[in-house]
Amino acid sequence: MQKFAWVVQFAASLDYSLSYVPFNTGVNPFTQTIEIKVDEDGPEVDGLVPDDKDFIDDEDVTFRADAVDEESGLGKDEDEAGAAGLGTLIITWRKAANTDDKVDDALIDADEDGILDGDFDLAGVATAPLDQNIKIPANLLDAIEDADEDVIGFSLGATLPVGANARFFWQLVATDLAGNRTFSDINRFDVDDKDPVISENDSKTGIKYDSVKEKEKDARDWIRIQFNGGSASGPPDTIDESTVSEADFLVDGVQPKEVVVVEDEGRIYLKLNDDLAPDAEPEVSLVGTIRDLAGNAADLNSIDPPDGIAPELNVTLGGQPSGDILVSLDEITINITSDEATTAAPDVLIFLVRVSSSTDDGEFTVAQTSGPAVTIDGSDLEETSADTAWTVDVDLKDDLGNVEGLYVISVVNANDETDNEGTFGPEAGDEVDVDEDDDVFFEVDLFLNDADEDIITLPDASNDDGDETDSTSPVIKIEFGKESKEYTATAEGLEDDVKVDTHKQVDLIKVEFGPKGDTEDVTDQVARSGKNEFFYRPFGLDEDTVYEMVVTAVDEVGNVSTSSAGEDDEDDATEFEFEFTVVEREAYEVGLAPGWNLISLPGTPIEPGLDDVLPDDLEASRILQWVNGAFEVNERQSDGTWDPSGGVTEMVAGPGYWVFSTVFEDIETLLSLRDPADVLPTVEIVGGWNLIGVVDINENEAGTGPGAGENEDADDYLASIEGWLIAYSYNAETLQWTRIVPDSDSSANAIFNGKGYWVWAGESGTLVP
Repeated sequence: MQKFAWVVQFAASLDYSLSYVPFNTGVNPFTQTIEIKVDEDGPEVDGLVPDDKDFIDDEDVTFRADAVDEESGLGKDEDEAGAAGLGTLIITWRKAANTDDKVDDALIDADEDGILDGDFDLAGVATAPLDQNIKIPANLLDAIEDADEDVIGFSLGATLPVGANARFFWQLVATDLAGNRTFSDINRFDVDDKDPVISENDSKTGIKYDSVKEKEKDARDWIRIQFNGGSASGPPDTIDESTVSEADFLVDGVQPKEVVVVEDEGRIYLKLNDDLAPDAEPEVSLVGTIRDLAGNAADLNSIDPPDGIAPELNVTLGGQPSGDILVSLDEITINITSDEATTAAPDVLIFLVRVSSSTDDGEFTVAQTSGPAVTIDGSDLEETSADTAWTVDVDLKDDLGNVEGLYVISVVNANDETDNEGTFGPEAGDEVDVDEDDDVFFEVDLFLNDADEDIITLPDASNDDGDETDSTSPVIKIEFGKESKEYTATAEGLEDDVKVDTHKQVDLIKVEFGPKGDTEDVTDQVARSGKNEFFYRPFGLDEDTVYEMVVTAVDEVGNVSTSSAGEDDEDDATEFEFEFTVVEREAYEVGLAPGWNLISLPGTPIEPGLDDVLPDDLEASRILQWVNGAFEVNERQSDGTWDPSGGVTEMVAGPGYWVFSTVFEDIETLLSLRDPADVLPTVEIVGGWNLIGVVDINENEAGTGPGAGENEDADDYLASIEGWLIAYSYNAETLQWTRIVPDSDSSANAIFNGKGYWVWAGESGTLVP
């Protein structure tokens, strides 16, 4: 006898026919055909009951599901399933450890494989313990047929005792005759056969629910009602929102205006028509039928919910200057009132306001620090009305450590008889808005212009120390630049300080000026040009004389320049005194080199004639000026003077000049002081070539930039000339031209005092230096 073996590999989920012809020399050959079906897909499962998050009011739970398998099937008779458990449905469930477990809880599916924890063997039995595994042969269930009336699956319907008043997770496991297994989704259901009962102890007045933020908030016109399962002391029940309306309740005989239901927590919030008194305990009656999510009706009941309303506090500052934010020189009086009696006097906290880099502009964060912040114990408060009003004085210098700034007040530990805590103001780290009226702020301003700075200055001083001037009519500036920002709120990470100093103005009491030791009152001659900026200009001052100014000023709070924090103490006085000397005006110098020099003057000399600007002790012998497309010329005469009939007779600000010299020497000339009331200089420009100078009202030294030294760039200085295309300067020492063009990044693209420039303009116009 011969034996044969074949190994054939087939694709899944297809039907095959296998034919073979056995051959033996002693027997006639014949053909044998075998039908083969390959099935690797498990049954399809749907229609699960209980559905996920269902609530059921009976511990006998009916499980329903449909399992369909059109390939190998789920069995035609009981024997076909066999000992291997093929063609079976398994209902498996486990009880939750507590009612907070979720479908994806680690105790339900720790390995996250979508299967209730428990390792199923081939026969369908869990080797790890589950609460229940019920195996049901599919052929004992109602059959599901296709259009040809062939049985393709079965419908499960089994009522099983699961357990009372607990949370469960269940899953259907279906196995077809080929051994393929399908696990359904894990569904959660709760068995609850206990009626909801109002819990008086867990209910409370003065509580509302914010449905957007999903959190409770204090509100005097709301009451929270808590439902527990089975009894008032039982665990929280659920409430079916669809069964609740305002008509189901009465509060002291009046129907509430609104109800809010939090189903899973068994809480109902009632909005009343009016605010409750701070110690109210109204009668709340359930007069309608409401049900939990399992369908159990709540017991009709009446309760007196406990007082959940905290004392309402009010804080004011007394005995101080009026204003949006009070400011004090020495102390503040803090007054506190409560709308109900407290068991003890509250505590008072004072925070210095600072800015958090994580907040928006205009919002601040309070931070309690070891220095400026103060905690005042309730025992230090003076009671002004029995258990409902108190007052306390705060010494701003001693208690706050002499620290100026913006402060905010908080009150804590104002507890009523049911231990509800009344509070006022922010906590440390809270955001506060100085534009709102919810908080009480005050400023501590102890000094006038609290900064180490020069209050009195000479803007046009002729030396670096700022105490000399060569002007006989100098402008004297008085500026309290730090008064408006003596204290700011700031923090690391912010680009700018946030100004919180609201008392910003300074007024002059008296200004004295004159030669040192011989001053007189000139207050009426001082002009205010801003909130804290003043100017005074004397005339006809004498050279080589020391002048003195003494300023007495006061800020909005009352701090004056001769005192500190309202105390006459010369050691603490802020010095507002200034001395300066009028010195002889120095000549302006422009260097000349041998040969032709292209130069200019930033201002017009006091004596602009050539014999004064270029006297006979200079070796300069010729001068040229470009006017209307041609040179005007003058030459030094044999007697050393310049030709009075020459084309150029003076040197002024505006033009550029060619000057010929035979040696290295300096032009030295006194420039006129420009009267601030004069019209500022301009230079007329023609289309074509222009020979211009550099005009500078600051009269900076030759070789430096005009103005504040920021206008060295040619594009800045020549910006007012429409269509300028090119400019040239000339260096007499190196005999080199420098080419200047618009929008150039070259370091040579600069304009300097003392030089002259050829400029080509596309059209006529005006240079505005």
